[in-house]
Amino acid sequence: MQLFHVVLINTNHIRRQFGADFLTMARLFRRQRWVLILVVFMYFLSICVFLYYVEESEQIMKSLAVQTRDVGANVSLPRVTLCIENIPLDVTPTVMSSLKSTSKLRRRQTIRNVSISTTFSSEILNADNEERIDWNDYELIRRESMRQGPGEHGMGFMEKLNASQLEIMNALKERYKYNAYASDHISLERSLNDSRTEVCKKKLYLKNLPENSVSFVTIFHNERNSTLLRTIHGIVNRSPKNLLREIVVVDDFSTNEELKAPLEEYVAQHFTNVRIIRNKQREGLIRSRIIGANQTTGSFLVFLDAHVEVNVNFLPPLIEPMVLDYRTIVCPMVDNTLEETLEVRGLIYRERGAFDWTLIYHRFPVHQEDESEPHPVITMIGCAIAISRRWWEEVGMFDPGLEIWGGEQFEIAFKSWMCGGKVVDAPCSRVAHLFRSLPYLDTLVEGQRDQRNLLRVASVWMDEYKEYFFQRRPSLRTMDPGDLTQQFELRKRLRCKSFDWFMKEVAPDIPKYFPLVEPPLKAWGKIKSNHNQSLCMSTVPGAIYLVACTQKVSEYRNDWRLQIRENYDRCFTHHSKDFVLLWNCFLEEEKPTQSFLWDRSSGRIININSKFCLDYRLDTLQVFASTCNASSTQSWTFAAFNATLVDLTWEQHKDLVK
Repeated sequence: MQLFHVVLINTNHIRRQFGADFLTMARLFRRQRWVLILVVFMYFLSICVFLYYVEESEQIMKSLAVQTRDVGANVSLPRVTLCIENIPLDVTPTVMSSLKSTSKLRRRQTIRNVSISTTFSSEILNADNEERIDWNDYELIRRESMRQGPGEHGMGFMEKLNASQLEIMNALKERYKYNAYASDHISLERSLNDSRTEVCKKKLYLKNLPENSVSFVTIFHNERNSTLLRTIHGIVNRSPKNLLREIVVVDDFSTNEELKAPLEEYVAQHFTNVRIIRNKQREGLIRSRIIGANQTTGSFLVFLDAHVEVNVNFLPPLIEPMVLDYRTIVCPMVDNTLEETLEVRGLIYRERGAFDWTLIYHRFPVHQEDESEPHPVITMIGCAIAISRRWWEEVGMFDPGLEIWGGEQFEIAFKSWMCGGKVVDAPCSRVAHLFRSLPYLDTLVEGQRDQRNLLRVASVWMDEYKEYFFQRRPSLRTMDPGDLTQQFELRKRLRCKSFDWFMKEVAPDIPKYFPLVEPPLKAWGKIKSNHNQSLCMSTVPGAIYLVACTQKVSEYRNDWRLQIRENYDRCFTHHSKDFVLLWNCFLEEEKPTQSFLWDRSSGRIININSKFCLDYRLDTLQVFASTCNASSTQSWTFAAFNATLVDLTWEQHKDLVK
């Protein structure tokens, strides 16, 4: 309103000034008519220009009013961000004057490309006395409970296929690295089993979550059409209509024809708030997310992979922590969609993201009694991230020097924690991610892009701790990370804390899992059966079997934790009764079922907790746990081992398995 008062006052002043000057001009009329004509012309020209600016300012204020009229009274007035040619700028007097100083034609072109977004200026909102409501869409839950068909309720695709169908399925698997045939035969709007806990199903959230405030960004490169569309349908169907602003889908230079005109037509027919942005060259996941974010106007950004399905009422618990504190990055709990059948399996344990000194992602257990409250995490998995636009801009987005895929989740987590923010998991927000082998692995390996990404992160953020990174990745000491000037300037400008502070305050338990100096392994390599030395253990989804040692089989490591590991983060686990499987690795006091002793003399591998020995079934060749005996099916040997360490460990701990 102040703007319009100023406009009115200035208009009246012009009218009074114009009247006084008119008398003066009349006296001059007889003397210099041409001067009078010129002055009158200039007056009218200046009035026209002034009224034009008033009209433009009024349009901007109206647009801002539309976007902020429904913001709760508990949220302070927003600041305005102009996105001019996809570059976000704070609207300050300097910016406004620069707009006015451009030529008339250029200014018209610029105004047409201006989009206004609001970012809430309240840093921390005290919500103790705020009204909370039940955000569950019970009508949607009822409708989805009645759905029937392949894959419904998160079940796997189990249809019997003939020979020609199997051939098609296998070809699609090879191309997409998951069962795309199953995806094509599961509804794009399939229902999911509600994987939330009972406490989460009843939890209330802030009533006044900002309306029309959430922008989703999804990136795809030659994704299967049905998988991508299922992601979009899930977001649209399961997001509260008054919260969802838009979905921006970025095509990272795909070549599949089904992702061109057919996708455009489908989106135009079925959605009003979905836009497709096409990269003119391959940018990779990380830079494409930056490009997509620059095309959005919402106050909150949610980055989802193109093969993620959101679950019931996922959005309010994801958004609320950012409303309470804009510096909070929030991640949902991520369930697992199996690549073979697209079955969705909910997480059994609550876990939090972490890392080892090679910068590989791990999950640690959660030590928090209230299973519905957001809990702090050291870092996050990269497939699903929510961040307020204001914090996204303040921390410098993702490092644009990171290429294709990998390392971005560590980079943004480190700088969020170290520069005044935090990262949390929202356990009541559930999504399912399709874990698969990377179809663009060759692109990553070429030029060691993924390694270079990790090098950039370690070089900028890990200070003296990066030495432990180099000890485990010595080849990266001589690799060029590229220009890091802007990243170091960002860290200095934000006055970020040291990585030593981060380790002591945020991640003090990492050295318990991953010592700064790793003790030597006891045994490593293939695990061979002494009963049949042509057979070796190998991991298959959900279990461990024996296969011919001549095949490509799994390799394991028996480490100082008394665990048998595969790929750093998966450990032999005596799960229940006689069932043995690979599971996320935990500390011994948190999961004693993962502790094993190898008696080299007898070959037995004994679980310290159950005192059962690893055995295998002669008919199915499945590895299981049974009461220890003298059977040769319970005798094993590692391909390589430190005999002194193995024997010493056995002597120190053998009383535990008697």
